[in-house]
Amino acid sequence: MNLTAVEITAVEIKAFVPARDFERAKAFYLALGFELPWSSDELAYVRHGDTSFLLQRFYVPEHAGNFMMHLLVENADDWYARARRRIG
Repeated sequence: MNLTAVEITAVEIKAFVPARDFERAKAFYLALGFELPWSSDELAYVRHGDTSFLLQRFYVPEHAGNFMMHLLVENADDWYARARRRIG
């Protein structure tokens, strides 16, 4: 078998985002316009259009303090204005 001829395809990759206050974090993302198609006591699938991540009821300060996530949007001014209206 020629391993160099094998094609592999990644379907998706998701970050597990830590939440100190899981319920408050879910409310925050909902207020921003994200959807929660699925949620359990420990994990929530958070989606906006074709973008998504997993929010988890998990908080270790050293991890959370170093965690970063990048969200690329078409119009940052519109997102900022929406956030200011919805969450102050």
